[in-house]
Amino acid sequence: MSIDNPIKKVYPGDFDPALCVVPKTLNATIHPLVSSFYSLGNDRIITRYKNLNPQVDVNVLRNCLEYNPKFYKWAASDLFNVIDSNGKRQMIIIESGSSPAGQCGMPLLNINNKRQNGYKHVIQTAFKEALKDADLSLGELAVVYDIANNEIEVTGYANAISEEAKEHVWIVMLQDDARYEQPIKWENQIMYIRDQEGGYYQITINTNYHIND
Repeated sequence: MSIDNPIKKVYPGDFDPALCVVPKTLNATIHPLVSSFYSLGNDRIITRYKNLNPQVDVNVLRNCLEYNPKFYKWAASDLFNVIDSNGKRQMIIIESGSSPAGQCGMPLLNINNKRQNGYKHVIQTAFKEALKDADLSLGELAVVYDIANNEIEVTGYANAISEEAKEHVWIVMLQDDARYEQPIKWENQIMYIRDQEGGYYQITINTNYHIND
């Protein structure tokens, strides 16, 4: 996808792991410790955390883990292993991002889901609810991203959305370059995208893929 051709379309069945996962991850095996963590569940996580941090209020912790945001479902956070000036080591969340990045480098968690891996899981848990309530007869689906970000993961998420919705999905790249007209416009709070032939298409659901560097 060049700067002169910043838009393309994917269809159900187009998902290709070679285009959505970095090469070294295609045949990688997930570490058993990491795999076991994903299967813990909230109760076991709370029990383990309470054992390590006796001062924690279990009810507050449970509310945090079970909280379901109304709007900010398409989000991610970063965990860092840090040591303070007193030598205390702990994991902290340092930011919340607008996109769940990292799928392209994540080994398969479920060997029975070799095609879409974590992409499908994120779409089913964070995007499917919006998809269920949308009237796709009013417009189309799109994933919008900027040129600085990861086209591999954008392609993976667009394909996973296409599979889930059984509809084609536009992949739209925005450009930080004054020489080019952006391939989107807004009219009456509705987004439209422009294809290579200059035609505009109304978008019912758009998701923005952006990572803060």
